[in-house]
Amino acid sequence: MTFTKEQKMIVILLVLTILGSISIISYVKDQNRLSSRYVLIDETSDSSFYPPTMNNTEFIEESSNSGISEKIAIHIEGAIQNPGFYYLDEDSRYDDAVKKAGGLQQGADRTRINLAKKIYDEAFIYIPMVGEEWEPTEEVKADNNSKNQGNDPTTVLVNINTANQQELMTLSGIGEVYAQRIIDYRTANGAFQSVEDIMKISGIGNVTFENIKEQITK
Repeated sequence: MTFTKEQKMIVILLVLTILGSISIISYVKDQNRLSSRYVLIDETSDSSFYPPTMNNTEFIEESSNSGISEKIAIHIEGAIQNPGFYYLDEDSRYDDAVKKAGGLQQGADRTRINLAKKIYDEAFIYIPMVGEEWEPTEEVKADNNSKNQGNDPTTVLVNINTANQQELMTLSGIGEVYAQRIIDYRTANGAFQSVEDIMKISGIGNVTFENIKEQITK
């Protein structure tokens, strides 16, 4: 069969077109394979820049050591709803101890406990009823004096002639009412001549004086 010049050109163009299409398809497939390979390589190389995974045990230990308050143990008795042994946060006040034990009983003498006072570990708290005379044991006295004074000769004593109400209320058994009575007495009668004169205040007797005599000066 004899082809004309035009037919030969058409055949050549078709062959070139087919070969070009095959080349394009092969190129695209090769590029796809290379892209997949590069992605795998990039993921592998990037992972080397990531910080190592934190050890779970270390994380738990760090979490457990942060934001947790230390506990102190206290013993509370007397005119309280649920007397007994309790654990409190280390920065607790007497008010926290009273609440922990269910609150005061009816007839409790609120003037003989300073609810704002900070409480210490191993403290023994006794809340008397109104009119009740309670004499602390020698062991409790010694423990209270040791804790309140901190065995530190530089401990600042409360001056009963110059202290304000809040300062007076830091004394064992001296609440808001008794603190105000001390101030009223000073105003009406002048300065106390001795620390024993504080027993001239109505409601402050030998028991209370024994509890605070190591904490006061004039």
